[in-house]
Amino acid sequence: MIRKILFVSAGALALFVTSCQKDDNSPQNSSDDRDKYVRQWSCNETSQQQGNSNYTITISKDVTSANQILVKNFYFLGNSTTTVMIVDGNNVTINSQNVSGTTLHGSGHYNSSTSLTFNFTAYDGITTDTVSVAAH
Repeated sequence: MIRKILFVSAGALALFVTSCQKDDNSPQNSSDDRDKYVRQWSCNETSQQQGNSNYTITISKDVTSANQILVKNFYFLGNSTTTVMIVDGNNVTINSQNVSGTTLHGSGHYNSSTSLTFNFTAYDGITTDTVSVAAH
């Protein structure tokens, strides 16, 4: 009789433990890497062609893609322009794209909640500009 009770108890315990296992379909990390980029940033730009300039960019999430951000006024091209960037953790890729007649291509990095950096080229159809930006 004790064997039957132990056998039934062990079976019930096995069912309980099995039913409480972690669901493998749950997301591993629900945070969005793009969140830390979203805001207005003040930029200090150093350009081979244009010298030094200061301006503001506005970064928002691209609602059509889980890893893209949209940057208004990048390279001081105007608030009506949008540059698309791909976020991978603290790194940003600026795939070659034409923004208001200028082809942009390069990369960026999230340094801290108060610092981003970008290094890229800008080609206006005549001249290639090599640019670095410190944003805060």
